[in-house]
Amino acid sequence: MQNFIILALIFQGVSSTPQGVKFEYYNPQAKAVYLAGDFNNWSTTSHPMRRESDGTFWIVVKLAPGKYEYKFVVDGQWTADPDNPVTVGVYGNSLVRVGENYAVLPPEMATNTPVSSIVNFNIDARGYLKADRDSIEGGRAGYRVFDYMQDVKIDMDANLEDKADLWVRIRYNTKIYREQQTQLIPLKFERGFFSLSGEAFNFYAFYNADRITGDDPFSLLKEVGEFRRDFGEDEQGVMLTLHRFLVFDGVQLGYSNHVFQDRDLFYANVGKKFGKLNLGVVYRGQRGLEKMYRVPSPDSLKSNDTLLFFNTYENEHLYGGYLSFDAKRFVVTTGGLLGKRILEAGEKYIGDTPYPIHLNWEKSRIIKGLLSVKGFMGKWINSAWVNYEKHYYDNLFVKDGSQFFKYWRLGYSSSYNGYFGISFKYTILKTDSFMNWKYLFEDLENQRLEYGEFPLISYPHYLTFSPYIKYRFKGLGFKYEMKWNAYAINQKPYTLENLLHVDLKVWKPILTYELRTYTVKSSLLGLAKTYVDHFAEVAYPIGKNALLSLNYGYMPWNLEDEYFARREYLIEQGVDYSLLINNFRGLGTFLDLAETALTKERGIQLWLKIAF
Repeated sequence: MQNFIILALIFQGVSSTPQGVKFEYYNPQAKAVYLAGDFNNWSTTSHPMRRESDGTFWIVVKLAPGKYEYKFVVDGQWTADPDNPVTVGVYGNSLVRVGENYAVLPPEMATNTPVSSIVNFNIDARGYLKADRDSIEGGRAGYRVFDYMQDVKIDMDANLEDKADLWVRIRYNTKIYREQQTQLIPLKFERGFFSLSGEAFNFYAFYNADRITGDDPFSLLKEVGEFRRDFGEDEQGVMLTLHRFLVFDGVQLGYSNHVFQDRDLFYANVGKKFGKLNLGVVYRGQRGLEKMYRVPSPDSLKSNDTLLFFNTYENEHLYGGYLSFDAKRFVVTTGGLLGKRILEAGEKYIGDTPYPIHLNWEKSRIIKGLLSVKGFMGKWINSAWVNYEKHYYDNLFVKDGSQFFKYWRLGYSSSYNGYFGISFKYTILKTDSFMNWKYLFEDLENQRLEYGEFPLISYPHYLTFSPYIKYRFKGLGFKYEMKWNAYAINQKPYTLENLLHVDLKVWKPILTYELRTYTVKSSLLGLAKTYVDHFAEVAYPIGKNALLSLNYGYMPWNLEDEYFARREYLIEQGVDYSLLINNFRGLGTFLDLAETALTKERGIQLWLKIAF
């Protein structure tokens, strides 16, 4: 489903790319076009735009967060961007706002408060009531609304001239409170994010808000977990970004504490540019991982011939460096990480009483390397990469002869203007003997496994292939996506997910239908089955900023408008990351029960979205 609450204008000629902000101008009759703006002192020659065969001129410019005025110089004539409706000043300069990671932000809106001309306040509320199958009077089957199937979120955002922004979310969820068997009012403060921006810095404070990213190529603070979200979920902390500091061109410093696990994380990333080269160093430290209580000493320490027991946790330290070369049409990045895990004992037991102590044992050493190449050809984006990671364990923690595991991962992806694309990955695992199963999940990339890869994690190699195609013509939208994971071509085990999506706008109503099939065949898990679920929706705008939706089946979008709701449902049914680590043999049973339950979700939901 599309997000029908339009809070921003989308500029066709200005877009975000991983390398910078892309400006486009279409004029087949033009011979030479330059980009000029306050970011280059309005130079008419320093930023020539590349011409494509269809008459499109484009250029990618690295811009720090802020507001920028610009114009095109077309064959010597100053021209405002015809695809950007926002102009400022007596000369009618085009205006663009840029955020972190070159994001193109909505234009600054006029104030909607009587307090000040620079204050803007917005509220976005959305939620649903769900009617599910139930027996009604006379024993007949029917639908009724359950009081424990209500979920509403209210996002409130206050912005002060783009220099300070405070965003909070209030959540009303009867299902969560029913599961926790509490009689409290099912209302809570769920998320919060504060940002403060200046010419040379950005400061962020966050609570359970996945809006934090690190600029390192190892994705130590982005693409977190299965859903590849930004960092911040279940975290509370701060991040400071300095655009220029001493001799450095960029510095990021961050601290975070996990809300539930009480794990501390420290992050630092420092970069320096030398023309087209960008050199950086990065550090990530975690303290308080894998807390365990009353565990025996790994090296069999004894006191008075009695084996000592400790309360322990693990610390992880990763140090790395990287180098990238940006030639506009392609970017080459290489880098490496060195790290280690240390087992710390904070308390020892004498009898049944714990006493403070400080002992540690080096558990493992980590080596990671990467090489990636990304190329840009018109509207094509191509990327190829190689990733290597090895963990070597001290013999106190592993059986004799099984002291390491290592992964090689090779990947390639290609996309054309968002209309279609493919991605491919080949994963190779090598270990010298029977490695402790849980240690495999200390691998950084295994912490980002996707659902379809779960049944294949124990195999020495497997393939992943994902094509997609999207098309929209006037009121008709079409999308097909496939995700295939297999031990080898035409061999089990394998998983195959197909997704077909069609939406049609008929006057004001929008009709949507979606079909998902998921096949898993694995003798190890005892599964050879295909699951099918459907979703249908009729959405109707009932005002300028309000939408009413009536749908049947399981809604694939969550209240964040993220396309993860089905997967989140399966996680609620027990098919999550902890199951994969602690009970892989039970994965087949839990997966079958969860997918079967999803196919039977036939409730009717009434959704309402309001923004003002």
